[in-house]
Amino acid sequence: MNSPWYNLGLLKESIYQLMWNIKGFLMLGIVSIIAISCNLPTSESIGEVKQIEFPTPTDQPHFPFLPTNRAPGDSILTPTPDPLRNLPSIRTEAVEYTVQANDTLGEIANEYGVTLDAVITANDLVNPDILSIGQVLIIPPPIPGAPGPNFKIIPDSELVNGPYNALINLDELINEMGGYLATYNEEVDEETLSGAEIVILVARNYSVNPRLLLAVLEYQTGWVTQHQARLDNLSFPIGFQDPSRNGLYRQLTWAADNLNLGFYLWRVNGLGYYHTTDGVTIPASPQINAATAGVQHLFAQLLDEDSWRLAVSEQGLSQTFQKLFGYPFDWAIEPLLPPDLAQPTLQLPFESGIAWTFPGGPHGGWDSGSAWAALAFAPPQ
Repeated sequence: MNSPWYNLGLLKESIYQLMWNIKGFLMLGIVSIIAISCNLPTSESIGEVKQIEFPTPTDQPHFPFLPTNRAPGDSILTPTPDPLRNLPSIRTEAVEYTVQANDTLGEIANEYGVTLDAVITANDLVNPDILSIGQVLIIPPPIPGAPGPNFKIIPDSELVNGPYNALINLDELINEMGGYLATYNEEVDEETLSGAEIVILVARNYSVNPRLLLAVLEYQTGWVTQHQARLDNLSFPIGFQDPSRNGLYRQLTWAADNLNLGFYLWRVNGLGYYHTTDGVTIPASPQINAATAGVQHLFAQLLDEDSWRLAVSEQGLSQTFQKLFGYPFDWAIEPLLPPDLAQPTLQLPFESGIAWTFPGGPHGGWDSGSAWAALAFAPPQ
């Protein structure tokens, strides 16, 4: 056999040795997609149509280095829900907010998880486009919707940039799938990168699994397997419609940061609900795992309630991942942290007797969504 998707020279026995050497995986300390169907080609598409045959759920993509968690032909069972967590409750009383420079009413409403109309009504605003710095607004409590599902979408080891990715040639995998991503390139920091190089760069910097990023991208726009790309999603392939986040690189960095934010907040019981784009507050199920919370949080930033519920169901991102890479929990490494993992002695590179300044920390290791992974020190003046 000769497949570009894996390196047969690496044996399964090496996986756990590789596990703790992957760049970014330990750097962050393990501190710690969409209801709309993939956009199919239209007359406004770019390129020629290439038909991609997806495997069915009973005909999985074959990655021989994976452990045999299931015998061939065995049915796929939903993972057991996690033990109950004590999560933050939803706000039940109105609060006040003082308008700051550059605020917009829509941004304020979104920040508090309420609709724009609710804020306008609570404050009897005649013209919601006019706000004054220092103006005090009443923010009503959100109206909770039905609880979120307890369906576990992916294992925790499939959100972080885990060890199995060392055995996959992502560039060849993307080319094999033959989608628009395989021909994409973009300038990042004055260097032209291919689509695969962008995915790899974001995965490494954010310590987020590149296969999860590909599954999200495929679910949103079909870029991984569809040879054509619609003109209306070229600038925002993840679906986050922000002019400052145009292009694949900025879209993926935004998505990775939000995946991290949901993942790590969940690990410290800091995420109890999601605010969807239509202003619905959805209580999180206390029985999901951290990776599922990360995915649910990401989609809440992109979708209305109905679309969100589809995206986080068995027919949503989970199905897309399964078509691309097989059953997500066949990739699980549990426990994610080996039981004998210990914090090494931290030796700071300071001269003896020289005082340095500690301006702050701990803080995120990369961007605003990652877990606390860094301290800041400043040399003497």
